[in-house]
Amino acid sequence: MDNVLLSFILALPFLVNWFLQYHFSKKVGELSRFKKHFATFYLDWLFLPFNILWPFVVLVAFNHFLIILLFVFIVNILMHIYWVKTSIVNGKEKSHIFHDRGSLKKAGYTHFIFSTIEASLIISFLIFNASIFWTYISSMLLLFFFLGGIISSKKIHGKVIALDWLLILGGILFVILSLLFF
Repeated sequence: MDNVLLSFILALPFLVNWFLQYHFSKKVGELSRFKKHFATFYLDWLFLPFNILWPFVVLVAFNHFLIILLFVFIVNILMHIYWVKTSIVNGKEKSHIFHDRGSLKKAGYTHFIFSTIEASLIISFLIFNASIFWTYISSMLLLFFFLGGIISSKKIHGKVIALDWLLILGGILFVILSLLFF
């Protein structure tokens, strides 16, 4: 597939996700919650240029990408279960993604699908990137995203929660390791 076409295709999951979350949140009167979710409302915009650059900097076989996608899907389910049990159901957090009882809202389904795709793109980038100029630009976008997770977690939870520290520090570490060794 042509890299330019793939860039366009990979821009779509982010755009569709963001606008659907906006639409669904507005439709049920929770647009203010979406706007307060720093990561999904603001920080995720870093994924638009990242996704556009991805075909030019990642050299991965389709079957390897599918393995990553399956792995991320399972981990994403476990992370969302943890998030529901620790923050949503016990009332610590009100979300545009989850009902108070813990089930996903329509905005949550779009976010879950997007976060699975996006995490798969990130992991495949960290493992299979080509060492070219655009790889470093993409790495910087990811570093900004992970560092922004500190602000996002503080805005959402009032502090940086343990799961977010794990994701932030793990993400930064893997970006640095991928630049050094891959």
